[in-house]
Amino acid sequence: MESRTDAASTRRSFLSAAGAAIVGGALAAGTASAAESASFHLTQGEHCIPLRPLRGDDPVKAFYDYRDERYSSHGTQSLQRADTSLLFLYEGPNGTSLVFVHGKLGGSGDGGSVTFDISGLPSSGEWLIEDDSYDGPRRYDRWKTNDTTATIDWTFDGGRADGAVFGTLGDDTDIEIDPAFDGDAALFGKHYDGTIEEWQALSGDRSNPTRTSLDRSTPIRIESGPCPTETSATTTRESSTTHGTGTARPRANGTTTAPNGPTATAPTNTSSPTSGGTGGELQRILQEFSRFLDWLGRVIDRIGRFVDRLSNTIGNYL
Repeated sequence: MESRTDAASTRRSFLSAAGAAIVGGALAAGTASAAESASFHLTQGEHCIPLRPLRGDDPVKAFYDYRDERYSSHGTQSLQRADTSLLFLYEGPNGTSLVFVHGKLGGSGDGGSVTFDISGLPSSGEWLIEDDSYDGPRRYDRWKTNDTTATIDWTFDGGRADGAVFGTLGDDTDIEIDPAFDGDAALFGKHYDGTIEEWQALSGDRSNPTRTSLDRSTPIRIESGPCPTETSATTTRESSTTHGTGTARPRANGTTTAPNGPTATAPTNTSSPTSGGTGGELQRILQEFSRFLDWLGRVIDRIGRFVDRLSNTIGNYL
């Protein structure tokens, strides 16, 4: 007999396939199909990339797996890279969360320092994990948070990782992150002198995510929905590096830096700008329909998981 979970998965697969067939048949060649539509996107300067949550069956706290052993995330080790800062979305049974991980636990890096000024956080959410939040003489991280904003100063030694988790995110997400790394970070040189060489956004498959390099001196914005069609682009496994541009701005430590240097990575653009008129309007409608099907499929999937857990709980009492 087909289980409820299998049935939910089947219904979801049907909806996804139906959406892909409808959108794929109507959109012009080169545009994204329904199967590749994203629930969120990230913009930096003029570039936009789909930001598809990494998915798992565990709640985000279990996935992150913060332990007092080296005061680091143990659950994200397979994603971590030495001297690299990561951000991504994680979708578990309790919704979608924003995850930051800096450095690599047990890696060869020499640590680092990071400051994020964050705004636009949903007031209904909360910081589910503050890495680090332990009491002790070697806890140097600083957290200043309120309902919708946060300023976080991280600093960590080599062979360890730092980070945080905020959840949950809804369909009206609009978060801005103003980054400062290394010498621009508030705690650089006060305890550790290690440097972060790369800032990456992860998207898609949890076991083999797409990695997009970001400019370490330019703010980013994370919003619900797919990239606007005028600036949409498809990120590949290999990204092309370009010179960053932007306006100098003050930092948390009182210094001012300009976002320049060969660190900004533009995702490879494999789609054409949307044409105007009736065709563009039709494409927009179909993309919205695709998003609806994707959302409906996820809802059915979650209901199936809930019913299975409820059945198991009832069965334990019978």
